[in-house]
Amino acid sequence: MIVPTSVQYELYKWVSRTQGTQLALESVAITEPAKVIPLSTSIALSAADFSAKYKLSFADAIIYATANFHQAKLITSDDHFKDLPDVSYFAKNMH
Repeated sequence: MIVPTSVQYELYKWVSRTQGTQLALESVAITEPAKVIPLSTSIALSAADFSAKYKLSFADAIIYATANFHQAKLITSDDHFKDLPDVSYFAKNMH
């Protein structure tokens, strides 16, 4: 399993805003056993291409490009990735 540093950023930002800093730090710590992938020039340029091609936000393009660069399947429940190649999308259970 790989985790882009941008996912850690998004996770920390969201959890700290909704649940506080301590839980945010604990949430990010859960990602540490995975291979954490920093943003490289190659991934950044690929992300720019994916952003233009699929109309992805900066963060989503980085996530998608990181998975693509490492030939990993992106597993998500984020609608932004729903119809993209090499994505396993699972709809959120809203019950």
